[in-house]
Amino acid sequence: MTQPIDELAARSRNFGFLLQHEPLVVMDGAAAESYLYSDPDTAMAKARRFTETLAKLLVSRTQTPVQRNTQDARIRALANAGVLVPKVRQTFGHVRISGNRAVHSHWGDVRAADYARVRRLSDEYLARNPRSLG
Repeated sequence: MTQPIDELAARSRNFGFLLQHEPLVVMDGAAAESYLYSDPDTAMAKARRFTETLAKLLVSRTQTPVQRNTQDARIRALANAGVLVPKVRQTFGHVRISGNRAVHSHWGDVRAADYARVRRLSDEYLARNPRSLG
């Protein structure tokens, strides 16, 4: 790993543990965390990118077939394959929609708490599937 990513992981209480699995999810999760109060729209955009990266990794590592190259299709395929439990699927979908709204209409200003959903999502999923990311 490069030193800046290692340092970022060390500073992130909520996402640093993901460094052993994938540096990109650390970067996006830690970025969402850092912008939560200063720029909630950016935080939600980063949270969305976090879930997109995580979904792509899960599709690849579980070899789940996906119909289209969209986040919605990845979420649906992972859920149908039993990779995502319903609560995690719902959170992925919610963050996808909220992230879009944040980018286009300042939705993050009123939805900053969604960041906490992303953190719980990663904690819950990885607690149940510790080997799913490698």
